[in-house]
Amino acid sequence: MGRGGRVFTPKATIEFENHIRDTYTHASGPLYEDPVHVDIVYTRAETEITITPMGEHKTALVADVDNLIKATLDGLQGAAFMNDRIVHSVTAVKQ
Repeated sequence: MGRGGRVFTPKATIEFENHIRDTYTHASGPLYEDPVHVDIVYTRAETEITITPMGEHKTALVADVDNLIKATLDGLQGAAFMNDRIVHSVTAVKQ
């Protein structure tokens, strides 16, 4: 929240959301309308959205995974789905 109760989205967050949207769109990902599960792998170099087995992981990333997930799902709105309310489950890993 910013001054006067206004919602403020930092520039870096907007840029990250746009990067996610552009990456998904350039990969020609489908537009889903029914409930979905999203698998996400975050690395320092890029964000890869894929299915991967869970194992023991160490990471140099310092961002909270819940904030990364929110920005990723917001970035996918309009590209992978019109509204992220159709996302029923998420698996996310920081590497």
